[in-house]
Amino acid sequence: MLQRRQATIAAASLLLGRSSWAQVAASAPSVPLRRQPPEVGPASPPTGAGKVADKPRIVIPASAGGGWDTTGRMLGASLVACGAAREIEYENKGGKGGTLGLVHFVETYDADPNALLIGGMVMLGAVALHRPSADIARVQPLVKLTSEYLIIVVATDSKWQKLADLAGALRADVRSIAIAGGSAGGIDHMFAGSFVRTISADPKQMNYQPFASGKDDVVGVLTSGKAQVAITGLGDLDTLLKTGKVRVLAVSSRRPFAGLATLREQGVSTDMSNWRGVFAGLRLPAARHAELQRAVEAAAAHPTWAAAVKQNKLEGTLVTGSNFAQMVENDMMIARVMVFLLGLKA
Repeated sequence: MLQRRQATIAAASLLLGRSSWAQVAASAPSVPLRRQPPEVGPASPPTGAGKVADKPRIVIPASAGGGWDTTGRMLGASLVACGAAREIEYENKGGKGGTLGLVHFVETYDADPNALLIGGMVMLGAVALHRPSADIARVQPLVKLTSEYLIIVVATDSKWQKLADLAGALRADVRSIAIAGGSAGGIDHMFAGSFVRTISADPKQMNYQPFASGKDDVVGVLTSGKAQVAITGLGDLDTLLKTGKVRVLAVSSRRPFAGLATLREQGVSTDMSNWRGVFAGLRLPAARHAELQRAVEAAAAHPTWAAAVKQNKLEGTLVTGSNFAQMVENDMMIARVMVFLLGLKA
């Protein structure tokens, strides 16, 4: 874990430069990013987890229809399918990149043994930007569930036929090109900033336009002229392409995915994924954390989950327990770096 943390700091230093990284470090909270989680013993094999609650609650820190909502309902269906629950109660609480839902969960369900919270990289960016009263250190990571790659999309009639065309235009005048994506400081924004910086343009001058994410909004902002480029999740790909109104320039994966060319294949050395996972209240006993973790692992091992992952063009990337907690801490550090790099203010 220490080696991974040191690697994260080294990567952040390289990304920002030593002087800029020093400014971020100086402005970071003096307390650890995460309280020491309760010790949870090795999880049992996911099979045979048994029922952990008759009707658990899954809190989704976003409105219905988005990526977190999809992930939460995928998890709920799989918990029922694997026998870990009889039915699921869903609660949507959106706003400010998931931080309103995070604060609500901490204030309401911190010690609730039957409550789960969906979260992910978008939430970390929003925590870094908005600095809510209850941050990600106030919940306990259980399991990272999925990764979703991002795509760079333009209108079908755009003058930019290839990623290199767009990169050249951004280098010439980055402020003249509106790039639409999800919430400010979120994964779309971070990816756009990383892309712009990698092609030697200034991300602080980037004309980023946050919008309500979703396939309909992507088509709307591009065809209306509100933006010339859009960043969205790969899960929207099929429906977007069926409209015939957009063209994909690149996918953010490290290797080719879904038949799309990566940025790296086109000479831009950056990649990024939007992970999603599940958290529980920090005040639960260690034994209950272990039970919930085993239940989520059992759900993710069920065929219902595998089918939903495939249907939504996600990658099932399970990371559990202390490994997931360390990953969250490292990614929180990266999110703070990116907020600084982009010059964002709440």
